[in-house]
Amino acid sequence: MAHDEHNAYHTGDTVIIEETRPLSRHKRWVIVSVVTRAEKTISVEKDLEDEKMSPHQSPPSQTSSEDIV
Repeated sequence: MAHDEHNAYHTGDTVIIEETRPLSRHKRWVIVSVVTRAEKTISVEKDLEDEKMSPHQSPPSQTSSEDIV
């Protein structure tokens, strides 16, 4: 795990890291520069939201005897 102080890098980015003094229990590396940026990433929350509103699912039918003529 590398330290990203400004949250500028995302999963899939290719970066150059450098070993440094311990910054936390698990972080002993810092990001020096980015080599390539990842393609647009989609968050898990967005995937779940889209899945709930899937066009393949139809809403439950709510007909009553008054609607039938």
